[in-house]
Amino acid sequence: MPSIKNKEVAQVVAQAYCSNGHNKTQAMVTAGYSHKYADTGAGQKFVFGNVRTIAAIESIEADTAQRTELTIDFIQAEHKRLAKICEDKGDFVNATRNLEGAAKTIGAYRDGSAGAEDVTRLLTDADRQALIYAAKLLTKPKPTIKLHTA
Repeated sequence: MPSIKNKEVAQVVAQAYCSNGHNKTQAMVTAGYSHKYADTGAGQKFVFGNVRTIAAIESIEADTAQRTELTIDFIQAEHKRLAKICEDKGDFVNATRNLEGAAKTIGAYRDGSAGAEDVTRLLTDADRQALIYAAKLLTKPKPTIKLHTA
C-alpha cells in the first residue's frame, strides 16, 4: 500500500482527485490504495487529512483557477443565477439542474458511501433551502385540467 508520507503519493492523489470531479475513493484507487481501504471514511480522513495532500490539492486548484479564471465561487454563483432565471420562466427542470450543478461544485454528489456526512457541513443555509425548494418543486403534483363535456 502506498504511503501518504511520500510526497509523490500525495501529489498523485491530489492530481487524481482534482481531475476526477473530487471523487476521493477513485483518487485513492488511482494512487494505488485498495478499493476497500479507499472506500472507508477512516482511510479517506487519513489520506485527505494529510498536510501534503491538502497542500497539493490547494496548489492544483489555485493553478487551475488562475489558468481558467474559474473558481468554485464563480461557478456556484453562475449556477444560482441561471437557476433563478429558469425559475422565473417556470422552467423548474433546468432550475433544478442548475441547483444540482451548484451542489456538485462542492462535491455534494461524491462518494455517497463514505464522507456523506461532510456534505451537509459544506452547504450554506441558503444552498440547503434552495435544494429543499427544488426537491419540493419536483415532487409537487402537477395540476390537471378537467374538461366538462356535455
